[in-house]
Amino acid sequence: MTETIPLDQGDPRWVFPALTEAEAPAVEAALALAAGRMRRIATGLGVRAGRAGAGLEYHRNEWIVAATITGFVETPDLLVVCSLGFPRRCGFDLSWGPPWRAGTEVEVAGEVVDGWEEWFEQPVAAAEGFAAAADRLTGPVDAAVRRGHRA
Repeated sequence: MTETIPLDQGDPRWVFPALTEAEAPAVEAALALAAGRMRRIATGLGVRAGRAGAGLEYHRNEWIVAATITGFVETPDLLVVCSLGFPRRCGFDLSWGPPWRAGTEVEVAGEVVDGWEEWFEQPVAAAEGFAAAADRLTGPVDAAVRRGHRA
């Protein structure tokens, strides 16, 4: 079973297990920035960001400590997703990053109209890349709204 935990109630070490005390503030700041960007997108569309409205959420499997971070905004014909995690071959794969993958996707009426991904070797770079990816979502979302896709 997968548990959904709001960003402010989780631990970045679930994604970055070797995160140092020196790196933690920069990672936490970048994640908070990404969460705020997802909340702003949701507010502009008149919906909540994610299940808890937190902007970003940890998704953790009950029998392993590792997690991914995901933000999503959904309306009847628009889906905006941004995620950060490490590759896994299956649910039983217990390997952790590096590398970490930050990715985004925008779907309009079930069709992917924008997508992006980048791989990172360092936790701070991954979190900052993730925040930049969340910021990048505003362009495709604004374009979809201009074409009449709303909540």
